[in-house]
Order: sequence, then structure tokens, then C-alpha cells
Amino acid sequence: MKKLNEDEELEFLLELHGRPEYVEVFEQIRHGLEVLQIRSQMLLGLITICLTVTGFSGHMIARSSQAARLCVFGGVLSVLVSAIVLMYGPLRVNWITGSRESDIKQTVVALIKRRNERTRIYHVAAVFLVLGLTGYVLSLGFFLLSVD
Repeated sequence: MKKLNEDEELEFLLELHGRPEYVEVFEQIRHGLEVLQIRSQMLLGLITICLTVTGFSGHMIARSSQAARLCVFGGVLSVLVSAIVLMYGPLRVNWITGSRESDIKQTVVALIKRRNERTRIYHVAAVFLVLGLTGYVLSLGFFLLSVD
């Protein structure tokens, strides 16, 4: 996609609004990217909670046993990877009117590809988050089993 300056972006928007069928498709893609952004922010909130809880109780859990230590470490690492993946993918800011292909049809196709790629990256981040949460739950289980 060619990067557009402000004047080119304005011309592109005017051209886009002149063809209602593309406007509706464009709006649908924009909405899909917005949903993806909101869901990614939700995952980021869960990541923040996980890291905060680890800061308060992770050291006590890690002291309880080798298994708990490995699980809490794996959990923290996996949750951190999830955050990095989210920042690289769905939470990366790119305005959908800031670049375009040679025509509107190709631009819409490129936006669909962008949405699909960000959705795939979102799913990867969700898997890392679930793995991290699993590590946390296992570490808590090992901690509880070690308490006399």
C-alpha cells in the first residue's frame, strides 16, 4: 500500500464517499478492526491483572516448591509474550484511510487482509495468555499443596 499524505487521504475519502457500496464495505471493515481493538484491550487488562498479582504474591508462591517456581515463571513469561504479541498486532495503530492501493477495490482487499492478519495475531496472543493463566493456576495449586 502506498502511504498517503493528508491531501491524498482527503481525496481518497472523497472518492470513497462517492461510491456508497464501498462506503458500506469500508465501514464494515472499520467496525471489525474496532471490535478487534476492544477485545485486545480486554486481553491487555487481564495481562495487567496477572502481572500485578504476580508482583504481590509471586515470590511467596515461587518459594513454596520447584514446581510452583517453574509454573509461575512460565506463566509470567507467557503472559509477557501475549502482551508483546498484542502490541505488535491488533493494538498497533494504523489509520485505515492513511494508505491505499491503486484503486478502491484493491484497497478494500488490502484492509481485509490487514484485519485477517490482526485477527490471527490476536488468536496467538490469546493462546499465550491462556498458557500463562494455566501456569499461574498450576503454581497456585502447587503452593496450596505445599502448605502444611
